[in-house]
Amino acid sequence: MRKRMKICSRLSVFLAMFGWSIAGGFMYGGYPPPEKIFAHLVGVKNDVNARFKRLFGEVREEAAESRMLGQSDPRKLVGEERGLISGKTGNEYLADDERCWLRRYFVDGDFLVKIDGLTVQKAEDTDELMQYKKYRDGFAIATKRGCWKGEWYANLADIFKTLASEAFAERLLGKVTVDAFCTQTKNSRAVVYVFLSPNLRKSCASTVSFCLMYRRVQEGTGRAYYPFWIGFEFKYDIENNRFTDTPVNLSTFVIGDYRIGTKVR
Repeated sequence: MRKRMKICSRLSVFLAMFGWSIAGGFMYGGYPPPEKIFAHLVGVKNDVNARFKRLFGEVREEAAESRMLGQSDPRKLVGEERGLISGKTGNEYLADDERCWLRRYFVDGDFLVKIDGLTVQKAEDTDELMQYKKYRDGFAIATKRGCWKGEWYANLADIFKTLASEAFAERLLGKVTVDAFCTQTKNSRAVVYVFLSPNLRKSCASTVSFCLMYRRVQEGTGRAYYPFWIGFEFKYDIENNRFTDTPVNLSTFVIGDYRIGTKVR
């Protein structure tokens, strides 16, 4: 009890620092108590920004070490090794086959991972996506202005794979939380989203904005209900392969009726 009060006290102090508030009850299903998830997110130093960036770097470094040792990439998608992601995989999915990626986009299932709006079934799909002409054409404006460089796609793929990996999610959210997120429930869908918004200002052409979301959508009640939704936003310098000085922002934190006063869009 004393430990729980300490966690709640630390949470209240942190929220007050950032002008956030808590609303709602404690309908969070099989997840750990929301305050425990939040305490795990911010770490002992109450700093989402520092912890997010540190864990991100650790997962990327471990993947690089595995490649140097000739081992497989440990960054599997959330749900990939659990067999949750539906759909075919294999060499028949070619980067220049537009119909293939359209099928992926409209894949329906209880568990999805989306990289910049396109559904992927395995981590290696991300490398393939970076070579996909239609995806590259999405950066046409920046490319025409001479702002976006082709060699940046390798860094972009590496970032996407890290953000969508279960290894990163387990460190960021906690293994128990990820296990609950991956548990299939009736009339619901769990989705991991990673979105990218290029910055078209010529003064900082390689700086892009990322959005990472873990979201479960509950349907069948006449409206969409989100029993679990945690989101992050940050800026990254692709050319120099580093976070900018802008802090990582916890944009959304909703678990059942428990909500920190972040904006739900």
